[in-house]
Amino acid sequence: SSSKLTSTTMTTATVYRLVEPGPLPKLEAVTVRLGITNGIVMEVLDGLNEGDVLVTSVFVPGAAATAGQSSNPFQPQRGGFSGGRR
Repeated sequence: SSSKLTSTTMTTATVYRLVEPGPLPKLEAVTVRLGITNGIVMEVLDGLNEGDVLVTSVFVPGAAATAGQSSNPFQPQRGGFSGGRR
């Protein structure tokens, strides 16, 4: 199947890398350089290393859930990259 590019503008975004897993995980803010996207997936040009684990959402026990609100740069309005290893 063929993918049609919808954007070729390069931009930067801040994502959060998991540094230490566990009950009180340690996260690190990382600036990444983003490339092309088709509205569903996005190219990461720089800022991540092979095997990096990114945090795309956080569950805080007792906190109210916010429906549909996301500041995840990898998650466009129609869905998108859900995180994991690069």
